[in-house]
Amino acid sequence: CPARGDKDTCLKNSRKCRWDAEANVCVSKTSELAYPGLPPPTFIEKLGSEGFSDYLQRRADVLHAAGRTFELKHDTQLTGFRLNAKGLAFAWVSFNATYPFATALEASERWWLRWEGFRERFAPDIGGFHTSDLYIWMETQKQVIPTIKLAVGLALAVSYAVLVLTLHNWRTATLG
Repeated sequence: CPARGDKDTCLKNSRKCRWDAEANVCVSKTSELAYPGLPPPTFIEKLGSEGFSDYLQRRADVLHAAGRTFELKHDTQLTGFRLNAKGLAFAWVSFNATYPFATALEASERWWLRWEGFRERFAPDIGGFHTSDLYIWMETQKQVIPTIKLAVGLALAVSYAVLVLTLHNWRTATLG
């Protein structure tokens, strides 16, 4: 949809766009997934442009003035890109998704499958991966739960064997 603050241009495109008077912006009537994005050469050109560098600096100034320097630290560590003479050499993206840290294994797996589906749908060819403390806990559960089951089973078997050997009577040991 056309530029922010241009109601007339927005309304000319009324099949795809609508005017949001409260935000004073032209918004799409379709979903955010309908936006095809910029062509890769244009996108990479804009990433390396002085205008984008200026935008990042202005954003940093605003966040610093608002006392949100932690946001700047997170941005530089968790999201970024590197350009070389051939174009985009490397990029990484991080974002906040709110979910509980320690959940049941099934719930953790559902979260992982949801984000893995997102990655496969929108970035199948980049060879990327996603990670979170939730997934660390999920993998811990995958290892601990079978180990606990095995330990309890072995403890019961050994205790039964000790009762049989001690009492010299399997019937009495079975009651114990």
